[in-house]
Amino acid sequence: TQTSPQARGETPTESREPIAHLFAQPIDAEDLEPSPQELQAFKGQRTVEELRQHKLNGIIVGALQTQFCAQHPCEPTEEDIQAFLHATNPSRTFEQFDAQKASLARQLESPDVSEEQKAKLREELKQVEQAAQLVQGTFATGSPEQQVQLDASMREMARGFVGTWKFHKALYEQYGGTVIFQQAGLEPVGAYRAWLEEHERNGSFQIQDATYRTAFWAYFIRQHPFELDDPTAYTKQGLKHPFEKPWWLMKQPEDQ
Repeated sequence: TQTSPQARGETPTESREPIAHLFAQPIDAEDLEPSPQELQAFKGQRTVEELRQHKLNGIIVGALQTQFCAQHPCEPTEEDIQAFLHATNPSRTFEQFDAQKASLARQLESPDVSEEQKAKLREELKQVEQAAQLVQGTFATGSPEQQVQLDASMREMARGFVGTWKFHKALYEQYGGTVIFQQAGLEPVGAYRAWLEEHERNGSFQIQDATYRTAFWAYFIRQHPFELDDPTAYTKQGLKHPFEKPWWLMKQPEDQ
């Protein structure tokens, strides 16, 4: 005769409902546990619960993105990668520093510049030279093995940036909506919201846990700073919408 867990002095296993379902498959609390590496990386920055919520977002959005990109051109081509690498090449930055230094040197030689102005120009020239040295040191070539690793890392970075942009372009062209400025470029947060709402209505995913559902939608429904509210910034360049041309190929004003 079998004895119950309680009779054996054991704690019975809790019966817990799934946190969510994705394509009819359950996502349990155990699926959201952060790894030791994640706990260490975000120590003091995010709580464990915030890491779990972030992981749920990544699981759902990542799976839906994979499905979306199977039907849309999100994959970077070799031409895309080379264009990104060329546009973001550190040597382009060095050329800009050289142009700045040459301009400051010409101003210093002008007889119309006062001594006070020259002092400011010398300080600015010093700062430009220091910045150039910093960038040069960061991208200085090492051994052949290190250069191979650097080239591979740059290609992987390029693939990530280009792939994200192409996904955002396809998403925006289908759903439109609010666009915001982010560190990595533009993000079609309005298109994200419409896309995810459509998938939730269609049953692609459901989040049963009320706390996790609120956390999932918080980013997509809140008011965002740095919203793109000046379409002329793109129409002046002959573009129909912000994602018609990659940001790394956009012409920038001289003072930016």
